[in-house]
Amino acid sequence: MGAQRTTSGRDTVAAHRWELVDFLGGRCACSLNGGCWHDGPCDVDDARCLQIDHIHGGGTQDIRDKGSSYQMIQYYMNHFAEAVEKLQVLCANCNWVKRDRNGEHAAGMKRRATNNELR
Repeated sequence: MGAQRTTSGRDTVAAHRWELVDFLGGRCACSLNGGCWHDGPCDVDDARCLQIDHIHGGGTQDIRDKGSSYQMIQYYMNHFAEAVEKLQVLCANCNWVKRDRNGEHAAGMKRRATNNELR
């Protein structure tokens, strides 16, 4: 099959990802850690908008070490205590703002000034 996945393979990956998201709380956890970009709690719980985030960064290296994002998800499905220690669920907006604030950029990406910083 090579690089292409079958529909059932994609469904399996999605099912395992949603299971891990649910285990980690099933909603954006930004208000638990404080200091998010917005005021008040983030009430996003739509699974289509939620992302698995490494609390202290290092997600790209973790995926490389485990072989793929799916293998990383499988690993944490079998190591829940470690998942709770290292991972959290964030909505896409909160995750990207966190990445920017913490300098968690992929190699070659430069930080851009935000609208608030330009004023």
